[in-house]
Amino acid sequence: MPAKGQELDDHYYGIIRKRIAEFMRDLDEELWSLGVPVKTEHNEVAPSQHELAVVYEEANISLDHNQLVMESLKKVASRHGLECLLHEKPFSGVNGSGKHNNWSLTTDDGINLMNPGESPHENVQFLLVLACVLAAVDSHSELLRMSAANVGNDHRLGADEAPPAIISCFIGSQLQGCSRAVNRNGIRDKVKEKEESDNGSQCSSQCPSGRYGQKQNLSLCLYR
Repeated sequence: MPAKGQELDDHYYGIIRKRIAEFMRDLDEELWSLGVPVKTEHNEVAPSQHELAVVYEEANISLDHNQLVMESLKKVASRHGLECLLHEKPFSGVNGSGKHNNWSLTTDDGINLMNPGESPHENVQFLLVLACVLAAVDSHSELLRMSAANVGNDHRLGADEAPPAIISCFIGSQLQGCSRAVNRNGIRDKVKEKEESDNGSQCSSQCPSGRYGQKQNLSLCLYR
């Protein structure tokens, strides 16, 4: 089989060393005792680089727990005779430390507005939220750039790291196809639906109650 470009990422795909596994176990217990829901640890690309995943929470609680995680990393590392570096780029030419900021939007009764469901091309609520998010990133890209443009982050140069100078949205091939179909034809996706209309299709499912009504053109709904 042809090479996939991962031949030198042996640390990333390797087993966690015993000393590090013991540190991670101790760290888990420390964070659990503080009410921080940590779940996954694994090696990262650079030598001696490792990743910790915290289970999602409400934004304000997650921010508090993020501070506890960083404090606990330093404290537990010291107990194990280790040094925890949280700097974005501690060594030139070697991957540094970074945080993934994964987020979602839910209603007060627990409905995930960013859940595409089994038929995203027919899920009007999801497509509306998706369009709003894409429009917001496009309109406020400078503000997003400023929020990440600190001295440390500007040393991140791509490859296995994401450079903050580039603000983009990757939604995957399926959602990209849905978005393009909406722009062309309204709610119906040419790939999913057999029937097509000459002047743009209409919504085939009911819009959210009290919003736009049924069978309106989604391309109009999205940009109102």
